[in-house]
Amino acid sequence: MFFAGSNARETIDFSGVWTGNSFADFLLGLPSRTTRDPTDSFRYHTVNSYNWFVQDDYAVSSRLTLNPGLRYEYNSPDVEKQNRLAQLNIETMNYEIAGQNGAPRALYRPDKNNFGPRFGFAFRPDASGQRVVRGGYGIFYDLAIIGRNLFVTRTGPPFQRPQTFEAGTVAADLTLSDPFPSARLSASPIFDAPSIDPNFRDAYTQHWNLDRSDKTVYLNAAAFDIPPRGTFGNVPRNYFDGPGTNNWDLMLAKNFRKEGLNVEFRTEFFNAFNHPSFNQPNKFLDATAFGTITSTLLENRQIQFGLKIKF
Repeated sequence: MFFAGSNARETIDFSGVWTGNSFADFLLGLPSRTTRDPTDSFRYHTVNSYNWFVQDDYAVSSRLTLNPGLRYEYNSPDVEKQNRLAQLNIETMNYEIAGQNGAPRALYRPDKNNFGPRFGFAFRPDASGQRVVRGGYGIFYDLAIIGRNLFVTRTGPPFQRPQTFEAGTVAADLTLSDPFPSARLSASPIFDAPSIDPNFRDAYTQHWNLDRSDKTVYLNAAAFDIPPRGTFGNVPRNYFDGPGTNNWDLMLAKNFRKEGLNVEFRTEFFNAFNHPSFNQPNKFLDATAFGTITSTLLENRQIQFGLKIKF
């Protein structure tokens, strides 16, 4: 359940339309726009979400495994506890009030076909098992956010009567001393009634991936021996190539400038693709862990945000 209210409190905007400076307009008491909703617009929205999922792993052979699955989601239409929803139906062009004269409580039809198939596989191209190819595909549905997506629609009279007043051709048309000139309402009885598509459907995305991984081959301890004291061995320098490093660091930044104020917002990604970079194998022959890799060289993906304000 989601509780929400419209713009019951007034808002007064100053854009600098009269003097070229918004603060100067404020000092003179000359707004560019005012809004209010004098009605009691607190609402109680309810959405129920039901989800089912089945999956199975099927080994076709010792080298191929399949992972089929199916997900079904049903999100009930958003309704208001006391049916305080109204809109203009864009199909019939009739004005509807929730639950009256055959209109559904949500003023839109339920979406009942949210089937999300899943499929994955793992395949070893050769019998050695040193290389594995993996892939997957799926459809993923998104539940509409009530407060941000659904509440701003179906808000017509008689339950809500939002009023917007724009600055006129002269400054005296809209002032702080009379920010909501009621005389305009009788002269121009126009109201907003944001509507929702009666066939509104849940959004979905299709996601697939394909990757290849190679098993790291550890050193064979039986192929090495410690040479007698005072002698050198016959293994050359740089005899073994380690796993290597694959790392991408990314940064996104956006500057916002206004009236001598500069705000910079940064998002930084370290090891952005989360690629594992293994450390070097243990090089001490007399250690039981000789030739094995027990750690990674780099951290997993890290994301950090930064905000810088200059004034």
